[in-house]
Amino acid sequence: MKPIQQNVNGLLAAGALGFLGLVGGCSSASPTFYQLTPLNPPTVPAVAPEQAVEVHNTILAPSLERDVMVMSLAFPQVHVDESAAWSAPPGILVTDTMAADLQRTFPRAVVFTQNAAVAVPPQAFVDLTLTRFDRNAAGQAIIEGVLSVKRAGWGAEPTCASTIDWLSPAAIPNTPGDLAAALSVGVEAVSQRAALMLETLDQCPTPADPLAMPVTTPPKVNAY
Repeated sequence: MKPIQQNVNGLLAAGALGFLGLVGGCSSASPTFYQLTPLNPPTVPAVAPEQAVEVHNTILAPSLERDVMVMSLAFPQVHVDESAAWSAPPGILVTDTMAADLQRTFPRAVVFTQNAAVAVPPQAFVDLTLTRFDRNAAGQAIIEGVLSVKRAGWGAEPTCASTIDWLSPAAIPNTPGDLAAALSVGVEAVSQRAALMLETLDQCPTPADPLAMPVTTPPKVNAY
């Protein structure tokens, strides 16, 4: 019986060591969380105060929707920073930031997101789908996708759509904070494009119209 007892004790000891190893593996440092920063776009006070705009949830390519921050899509590889993450799903951050930028542009309008509890029926919708929201091979922040605006109502016309191909004016350092700051500037540029489309919805700009790229100093990004 002694050898059996020794074997059992050995198995228990090995199991305890394995458990401690698992606990140690789970105690890795938490990532630093980053968020986008709404900026201060020019205002258009002439917009009718009764106008209500709903910004639908932004759709991101699956390769961009990750628990850690995607730094670049260097096809066929996806480069991430495991020490950094967005403070919320990146699609939601883009949606909230766009809504905040549009509200500053149209202070007399009511701008809200798809997830907001608002009793006012929307009169127009803004939709955004993104395939790039990272840093390209040249080191520039890049936002690519399709932006569309339409009147509310089943089958309502017109619907205005535009391709988005935004690049930061210069290369940025390969750090999560610099990327978040540069992408905040890019989201403001996309928001200004959406504002123009809302203003001129009856005379919809063609998809070939270039996206205005404002020369803006990247903001400080809150990390926590």
